Amino acid sequence: MLIDRDLSHITLEDDAGSPVPGSTIWTGDGVMVFIPSTALDYPANYTMYVNVVDLAGNSQSYPISFSTKSVSLPGAPQGFSVDYTPRWDGVSMTLSWDAPEDDGGYPSDISPLMYNVYRKTNDTDFTIIATVPDLSYTDDSVGWNDYFIYYVTAVNPVGEGPASGLGISALPEEPDLWTKISLLFEHLGEIIDIFLADAGSYLDMIGQTLGGYWDVVAEAVGSFVDSSVAALTEFLQNAADAVVEALNSLGDMIISALEALGQAIMDAADAISQLSTEDQLATLFILFLLALLYVLITGDSSKKKKKPEPEAPSRYQPRAKPEAATAALVIPRSVNATIMEQNGRLIMEEISELETAYQDGLVGWQEYETVKSELSARLSALSLASYFTKVSEDTF
Repeated sequence: MLIDRDLSHITLEDDAGSPVPGSTIWTGDGVMVFIPSTALDYPANYTMYVNVVDLAGNSQSYPISFSTKSVSLPGAPQGFSVDYTPRWDGVSMTLSWDAPEDDGGYPSDISPLMYNVYRKTNDTDFTIIATVPDLSYTDDSVGWNDYFIYYVTAVNPVGEGPASGLGISALPEEPDLWTKISLLFEHLGEIIDIFLADAGSYLDMIGQTLGGYWDVVAEAVGSFVDSSVAALTEFLQNAADAVVEALNSLGDMIISALEALGQAIMDAADAISQLSTEDQLATLFILFLLALLYVLITGDSSKKKKKPEPEAPSRYQPRAKPEAATAALVIPRSVNATIMEQNGRLIMEEISELETAYQDGLVGWQEYETVKSELSARLSALSLASYFTKVSEDTF
């Protein structure tokens, strides 16, 4: 039912039917509350009427009866006593008592009784050292040979009741050192017992927590390893494919180059074969001169040169160049084959003598290379000249 808040209200009447002045308010959560403008009597009987009106104008009244009763201060706690327990560094005073016979009539489920604990010495006044809901209290701030007096009071919403009987601490004298040490170990044993009692639950909690984390970590590590292996496998496969493709391309390039080179050689051979005999000889002679020029410029470049050594004064005297060899280079057709063969042997002997001189240390590295390159060029030129002389004689 939708309630009209402007028309709905609460009224309160006493046991004689007389209205009790007050006002109705609405709380933030939609609850009606009646606040009397004067204090209610107690003990007394009252009737509260909740008058509800809906948006259509329909009204309904709900009566609620209740009674008040008088409340008062609580009585004094009963059976108050003081006891002590020696410790390694002092004394624990244990205070205990019973609840008062009269709690003042205040409902305990609404506000239970509380107890104020008082303490004093011979030279000080009573002061509150604690407020507790229990029927006992332990004072651990007592040293050896200290003298205290205690009492307790009960407290309810009306106020604080009268004091209990006094409790006087009768303390023993301070024990000797070995007794204190014994008490200290007992205290440590109690601490260890408390720790062990709680350690099991702490370890279980830690184990459960770490177990959950371990499952998550293990799952994450497994997933990472799987993804890493998959990625590595894919990378290696791609790399292998790339290498194979590169080798195939390189092989194709080499084959194409060899085919082109072979075709060029075949084309050159065909072109030369179509020339006349004189043109062929001229072409071969030009190629010979080009080859001779290359040998004279580069020397014996196919061998790996050693690091140059300090040159020592040369004690090697090369032979003079044979005139026949020089003539063979200039006019091949006028050189006799026998003379060319003799000159070739002479050059070979001179190369052998040069190598022996180099091994014996008579010739330095630079001189050895220079003379050997010159002799090799002369020998190559003499061989080609002998070939062309033979071809010329056979042709002409």
